[in-house]
Amino acid sequence: MRRALLTLCLSACTPVTVSTTFDGGADAPSIPQDAVEGGSSNQVDVAAGADVPLPPGEPPWVEVDVRTGGPCDPVTACGGEVEATWDVAGACIEVPLDETLMRCPGASVTRRGGRARGRVTFGSRVARRSAEWSAEVETMIPAVCASFVGGCEAIQSAARLAVPDTTCETLASGACRCLARQSGRIDDGDGYVTERGQIVSSSLGRRWDYCVQGDLLRYRDVSATGPREPGTITLRRR
Repeated sequence: MRRALLTLCLSACTPVTVSTTFDGGADAPSIPQDAVEGGSSNQVDVAAGADVPLPPGEPPWVEVDVRTGGPCDPVTACGGEVEATWDVAGACIEVPLDETLMRCPGASVTRRGGRARGRVTFGSRVARRSAEWSAEVETMIPAVCASFVGGCEAIQSAARLAVPDTTCETLASGACRCLARQSGRIDDGDGYVTERGQIVSSSLGRRWDYCVQGDLLRYRDVSATGPREPGTITLRRR
């Protein structure tokens, strides 16, 4: 098994902190928290818990594929060599919408999008991540459906069960225009191993399916416990 260092940093428009805390597992490998990686010129040497901010202006922003009608494509866990520094080249983020509201005749998604930027560094023993991202989805609910459920205020309350940061306004026609926002920030550090096509944290109790193909690496949170990081991330080797 190979221990790996992961550092991911993204930036969001309207950050809402999503906590990812390391829950120690019985089978997790023990990594000294004061371990510091030495390595080649394409690696960043950090200790677990160290603050390693991104340089101003880099890496560049990338667009995010926002999915509302289903999950992002799964990652085939093919594994591969990860020791290098990678920049975020793309992402797919899942923003769930209230299925009942979207079944209303004429209901539609009128706008969606997001952005992210980031950097990932894998070493041989210690993991360090810092991450932010954001996505927005605008929907239109016809007046007939709005009046049936009690107006846009009632629609807003229902929509917030799926996406808490949702606001709805009533248009002159009586229809409702709703804007759902999701964003998150990750800042953590730990030891990592790679095994059977997965990156496994030492004390966080987290697992990610991953696959390296050429200069690209894709990964997705598949942890059995706790909230998962939404969607998939694509990285490009620097």
